[in-house]
Formats: sequence, structure tokens, C-alpha cells
Amino acid sequence: WKFIIYIAIMNLKGHINISDEVRSALSKSEPVVALESTIISHGMPYPQNYETALQVENIVRENRATPATIAIINGIIRIGLYDTDLEFLSSDKNILKASRRDMPVIVAGKMSAATTVSATMICAALAGIRIFATGGIANDGLYYELLRENAAPEKVLHSAKRSAGFHSLRSAAPAVRACRPARVLRRHPPRRATGS
Repeated sequence: WKFIIYIAIMNLKGHINISDEVRSALSKSEPVVALESTIISHGMPYPQNYETALQVENIVRENRATPATIAIINGIIRIGLYDTDLEFLSSDKNILKASRRDMPVIVAGKMSAATTVSATMICAALAGIRIFATGGIANDGLYYELLRENAAPEKVLHSAKRSAGFHSLRSAAPAVRACRPARVLRRHPPRRATGS
């Protein structure tokens, strides 16, 4: 079944829309940071979730990078959201939660969903984004599995330990670090975008 999910995910490339801001930064090899959207739709109450999403994007910009919040809106994987998209994700009660196994079904059904860590990492990799920031990684094996499938960014920045096995993950994978984003951004410029 993992192979079927992998094939379905690779076929999602034609359903990606990269914002002009993110596309421009990628084409100039400027730093771009992928951000998950589940925290916006499922992690906080409105309007705190909307305000937090704007603040996180501003922190990325203050560190001379382009934020690329990722979500699925009406069946389109959106890489880089506008304020109206963030407002929609923050306030609409019908937003689904998309992990990697859910993505093909949500896209085919033209539904809207916030992306989890796994879905965000896959979308970022499909778009050529090398850096992903999140609040934490709950599944220690997830990153390695996605990395083996070439479906994960090279650098994952996190702020919190979310599982007991996290220390072994951090020591075993130099790509997963709790660190200052500006330092990582200077060392790891983005790859060219591959989506449309």
C-alpha cells in the first residue's frame, strides 16, 4: 500500500500552485521556508490562529527568507498562501487535516485541507523547497521514511520534542535540528522550483 500512496503522491505535481512570491524567491535561489498549516486550522482557536500564522510568516521574512505556508484549497496544493487563504484556513469549520495518505483523495475530491508535517514535507520537496520549519515532529521514523523516498526537505527546523525517541532522531540525522533559522537559511539556498 505504501507504493500505491507513493505513486499517487508523485502524480500530484500537476495539482500544485506556487505563489508568485515563492516562485520568485526560488527562481532567484533565495531562501524559502515551508510551513505547515495544521496548526492554523486545528491547533488554535480563531482569531489567535490567524494572528499566529501572520506572525510566523513575518518572522521568516524578518530573517530574510520567504515563507511558504502549504495547504490544499479546493483540490489545489497551494505553496505560499495569501492573507485571505490564511483567514479561510483559520475560520472555516470544514477544513480537513491532510496527512500524506490523505492528499490524493483530498485533491481528487477538490476539498480543502490543512497539511500535517508529512504532507507539508512532501509538498515542499515537490516544489524544490529545502527548508521546513515546524513546532515538532511526533513520528520519529516519518522523516527518515520520507527522506528515503526523496520526499522530504533537506533541513527540518523544529522548536519542540514531541516524542520520547526524539533525541536519537536528532543525533542520528544532521538534517533535523532545533536551531536559529537565519543561520540555516544562509547555508542552504533553495533548489529551483519544479511545480507549475
